Amino acid sequence: MVIEYIIGLWLFIIGASLGSYAAASAWRLRSNYLRKEKDLDKDEEFELKVLESLTKGKNILKDRSVCLGCEKILNWYELIPIVSFLVQRGKCRKCKKDIGIIDFSAEVFGGLGLMLIFFLWPYGFESVEYVLAFGSLVVCFTLFLVLYTYDLRWKILPNKIVFPLIGISVFYALCFLIKDFSWMRLINLAGSVGVLAGIYFLLYLMSKGKWVGFGDVKLGIALGFLVADWQNAILALFFANMTGLIVIMPLLLINNVKRKSKIPFGPFLIFGSLIALLVGSLIWKFLLMNMY
Repeated sequence: MVIEYIIGLWLFIIGASLGSYAAASAWRLRSNYLRKEKDLDKDEEFELKVLESLTKGKNILKDRSVCLGCEKILNWYELIPIVSFLVQRGKCRKCKKDIGIIDFSAEVFGGLGLMLIFFLWPYGFESVEYVLAFGSLVVCFTLFLVLYTYDLRWKILPNKIVFPLIGISVFYALCFLIKDFSWMRLINLAGSVGVLAGIYFLLYLMSKGKWVGFGDVKLGIALGFLVADWQNAILALFFANMTGLIVIMPLLLINNVKRKSKIPFGPFLIFGSLIALLVGSLIWKFLLMNMY
């Protein structure tokens, strides 16, 4: 029991660190995107000026983390995941500007997520294929954290993250096909991709991109390969939509979000898919036992 607690603590620390890295990577991706984009609106031009003043024209992948308000280079003790945010009460030590809850939530999500992925991993580690699958899932989870941060802040799912995510998710699915191939497993995999990507593709076509963006469709492809079961894919959609309603409805009631506002659905889809992937089979067994 003590060893499990120690493992859990270390996984939480590693996951929180991944969340912190993902949040910083999202800012750097944004800076890189704005530098290359030609047609910027006024808000984006202002944002680019801020980011350029912080990076000083250096390689944005190697720049030190800085406060976006006063350009102060952050010390190591100001970058400790979760702890620094709480100690500093969510503000810069120098200018007192709010750090922002999104980066902090990515650290919490990263810590809890990695810990749960390890303890709820349903396949064990007795084969090379399962070990490779678990490793690829951890890489996918790290990319999820970048998408989570980026989509919440700018309501975009960047291709530079989504396309590698699709590739790694395909590798994840191949690990199981190589371990234990069957036509039923392949059909389930195709059905999962069809549910998670196909439904959003139809919504994208029907709304001409107003209800969901094409980034959600591409994310659905990756998640379909990870969930790899059409029944669990339905669960993923259910939990994604339920979570979205629980979060968005109160914001609508207090007018923090307008009815016509663009809603970043990527984080909800990721959350629902992780639940389906890790405990989907247990949920279906519970439902079936209580139906008969």
